Amino acid sequence: MDLIKDDLDKIFRLRSEISKFIKFENFLIEYAPGLGVSIFENDDFNDTLGDLKSLKKMLDLYDFKGDIVRIELGRFFVQYCRYYLAKILDVKTTDIGDYVLLNGGINHLNFYGSVMGVKVPIMRHLTTKLKNGSKKDYSICGALCTANDVLARRKTLQNPQIDDLIVFENAGAYSVSDGIFLFLSHTLPHILLLQKNKETIIARDFKETFWLNFSNIELKN
Repeated sequence: MDLIKDDLDKIFRLRSEISKFIKFENFLIEYAPGLGVSIFENDDFNDTLGDLKSLKKMLDLYDFKGDIVRIELGRFFVQYCRYYLAKILDVKTTDIGDYVLLNGGINHLNFYGSVMGVKVPIMRHLTTKLKNGSKKDYSICGALCTANDVLARRKTLQNPQIDDLIVFENAGAYSVSDGIFLFLSHTLPHILLLQKNKETIIARDFKETFWLNFSNIELKN
């Protein structure tokens, strides 16, 4: 919060300097503080609005002189508004570790600050089967042909099976973006919207992208 305080001091000093030369009655000031959000295991989720409360107290110390101040909160609003679900395609046991392979990967999902899966996002293991067997640590990887396609380096799961689901929580702002979905012509994911009445709307079904690489194929809806 010290950096934010420095930013605000500079903004209002600049406002005072500008007002000496330009006679505006009211200024419109927009500021994006880049408030942090908790998304990984071991992050503090006790008060996810804590930084916003601190920012409010800080702003209350300034005399806006009738100015309009807009705070752009970006991902702070939407980080917790999305879940990403991926199906388990295979489970591998090797001499160097155990692996869960998903039908989605870093081309679908990205958590900034995860350090290639070293920081583990909040996730759940869903299955229709009985969770028999002991718990073990698994590396959770995607389906891309690169060693960098790692979503979690070490996550404890109980007997994961093919067709089970892994649910990644807090996959809101910047975590899922259509931009890189086209990487290596993988299928675009299914998108569902959850309404207030708990009903879901299909915003987009699974969509193939490989045909985009062929100029002689007509575009289809």
